[in-house]
Amino acid sequence: MLFRSISSLKGNPIKHQKGQSLVEGLVALPLFFLLAAAIVQLIWLFLAQQLLISATSYVALYAATAPEDTLAQQAVFQQRIKPLGQHVPLPHIHLVLPDKKQAQAVADYNANTQTFTLDPVYAKLQLKEKYDVSLEEAEQWLQLSNLEVQVRWCFKLKVPVVAKLIKKAFSQGDGACGVESLLLTGVYVPLTSTAKVPLHRKREWHY
Repeated sequence: MLFRSISSLKGNPIKHQKGQSLVEGLVALPLFFLLAAAIVQLIWLFLAQQLLISATSYVALYAATAPEDTLAQQAVFQQRIKPLGQHVPLPHIHLVLPDKKQAQAVADYNANTQTFTLDPVYAKLQLKEKYDVSLEEAEQWLQLSNLEVQVRWCFKLKVPVVAKLIKKAFSQGDGACGVESLLLTGVYVPLTSTAKVPLHRKREWHY
């Protein structure tokens, strides 16, 4: 009986090839879907990064006029990131420049309102005056004439299997977006963007 079955397979190579093709197809099909899902997820990740860059620029422009208004900065970010069409975690917005200590050393202080004021026009004039005296001071004034904003934001990956693979590829561990993953559930990866804009008007803030 066994011999007869083997003989029939040997005698019918077409059926054998069809069976082999079917097995190969069953193996290749899941891999194809996994690859397609990975491509879709990477496209979403790329679009999210581009939107983050754009949103960071708008946040920086607003922060240049109201550096202490963190709630409004968050609102600007949320408005600009809306095209993604998903629940967006709050970003971490950090004003890198001007440095607080550096700004306090040269800004005007109003004791009545307890505010510091930095006029970028005055800073540029001081830059010209101090350039020949001290290059270090000139660089300091140049930094005070610009605002640098860094935004770190956690983006949710939607494809389960691919999401875990992409998260491992970031090699930043669960600490980077651990809070978002715990509270909002899902797999999140950290995206970062930086924008620098010149200060066009007086800047006031409290310390």
